[in-house]
Amino acid sequence: MTQRQLRLLAILSALLIVAGCDDSSAPELDPGTFSTSDAEAIADLAAATVIGAMESGFTADIGLSASAAVPVDFSRTNTHDCPVAGTITSTVEVSGDMTQGPSDLAITGSTTFTDCTRGGQERTVTMNGELVHSGTVTVTETGREANFSMTGELSWNIEPGEDGSCTVDLTVTFADGSRGVEGTVCGREVGGTS
Repeated sequence: MTQRQLRLLAILSALLIVAGCDDSSAPELDPGTFSTSDAEAIADLAAATVIGAMESGFTADIGLSASAAVPVDFSRTNTHDCPVAGTITSTVEVSGDMTQGPSDLAITGSTTFTDCTRGGQERTVTMNGELVHSGTVTVTETGREANFSMTGELSWNIEPGEDGSCTVDLTVTFADGSRGVEGTVCGREVGGTS
C-alpha cells in the first residue's frame, strides 16, 4: 500500500471508531433501527474505497503532454476489511485522453459490500449488496478533482433487531485530499467532508 492509501485507511478507521462511540447526550436508539450514524459510516466507507482505487491508478508515468493526447485507460480494485467483519470492494475504471491543461476522464465501476459489519451502540449492522458509480475526474498539473454518483441497493441486518433492504443515492466529491459525500442511505440524509 502507498502512503496515501495507508493515510486514507487510518483516517477512515478513526472516523468509523468515532461514529461507533457511545455519546451519552445522543438520543437512545431502538436496537433494530437503522440510524443516521450507520448511514454516514456506510457512505464514507464506500466513498473512501472508490477514491482509494481511483488514486492507486494514477502513477508518475501518467503525465500531461504538451503536444499530443495521452490515452488513459486503467482499472483498479481496492478491498478493505470492514470494522468488525466482512469486506467492501470497489472496482474503478478510468478512461479518456489527457492533454495539456485540465483533462476530464470518465470514472465507472462498482462497489460490493460482502457481510460488511460495523459495530457500535450495543449492536452490529451488516450490509450486503452492490452500488454502481460513474462520473468524472479532472486532472491538472497540480492534482485531481473527482465528482461521481453512487447508486444501488443494499440489504442490511441489525443484531439484535431486524433486517431489510434499502436504496443508496450519493454524490461524492474529492479534491486536494478532501472528500465530500452527500445524499441518502436507507432513507437517511448524509452529508459531510473528511
